[in-house]
Amino acid sequence: MSMNHIRKVFTSAMWISPLTCLLLLPFTLFCKPLTLAPSPAMKGIFAPNSYLAAVEKFNVGGHSPEDVAIDSNGFIYVGLYGSKRIMKINPDGTNPRVFATVPGTPLGLDFDAAANLIVADEPTGLLSVSPAGKVTVLTRASEGRRITEANDVEVAPDGKIYFSELTWKYGYGFFWLDFLEGKPHGRLMVYDPADKSTHTLLSDLYMANGVAVAPDNSFVLVNETNASRTRRYWLSGPKTGKNDIFIENLPGSTDGISRGTGGIFWMALPGFRETPVEKPKAIPMWKMMRDMPPNEWLVILAAQKRSLFVLGLDQDGKVIFNLQGPADKFSIVTSVQEANGYLYLGTIMGNEIGRVKRP
Repeated sequence: MSMNHIRKVFTSAMWISPLTCLLLLPFTLFCKPLTLAPSPAMKGIFAPNSYLAAVEKFNVGGHSPEDVAIDSNGFIYVGLYGSKRIMKINPDGTNPRVFATVPGTPLGLDFDAAANLIVADEPTGLLSVSPAGKVTVLTRASEGRRITEANDVEVAPDGKIYFSELTWKYGYGFFWLDFLEGKPHGRLMVYDPADKSTHTLLSDLYMANGVAVAPDNSFVLVNETNASRTRRYWLSGPKTGKNDIFIENLPGSTDGISRGTGGIFWMALPGFRETPVEKPKAIPMWKMMRDMPPNEWLVILAAQKRSLFVLGLDQDGKVIFNLQGPADKFSIVTSVQEANGYLYLGTIMGNEIGRVKRP
């Protein structure tokens, strides 16, 4: 079977074809299609450009650095997907070394006010790692349901910790079944360090992924990867406890999102939603096997064309910055973190993170 044929098959599966329903019969009896509007054209606010062609690359000492965090001294931290290691790198991108070893896979990272690194750990839950590298489990469950697919995390200005779970239905390593099934099993949760409580804010999300909190603590955003959109949950004001759509119908799948400066939220789009199969070839299978854990292969096959694509959104969900570049230089951006005038880019491909000047 040719790679192009494989891509056609999994592209159909991604949009939940009848064949997928049959394949997933052991997992679900009622497969409800996830219907999306046609992907917007790559013009206007999404017009291609070469801003990210200037990206620098730093070796992190391991594969799949999905998320990036920067401490107050400029040191860089990355979690390695499929590994138990969190790496620490000098501000100039040199000397990657192990900072801490966690129980599972370290995904989302963010620092709290006490310089502890907060980690979304798959399948453990939510962790705190002290500046000395000591690991403490903060929470393993919410509303009586075990957390096995914790994905992203952001510490709010008031100290509360907001984090996501891709899916509660499928266990560790099998989130891709949720990707194919297309039902809303993702959760947005909050952990309060003051009383050590954990609460679920939203529980019917299409693969809950990136999380970001408004600078004034008025709302929290969560990306729905399967729906190519971002949802907003209100934390204060007349809409407290309600949620709405912040931005939707994006031209790529939504992954990480983070709070930047100047009221901007930075969003990573790892792959384009619709691309003719005859366009750039899929990632060679040997490279996938070398650089990525097995449960990521299916996702990349289904994601169609990989991209180097970052958006900057204002407080109303309007696209302010559209940053793109050649995917053969750096691609499948899964996270964006702003620090010290730069944007740091995480990825699940290879052993490098990217860095580029903030526009």
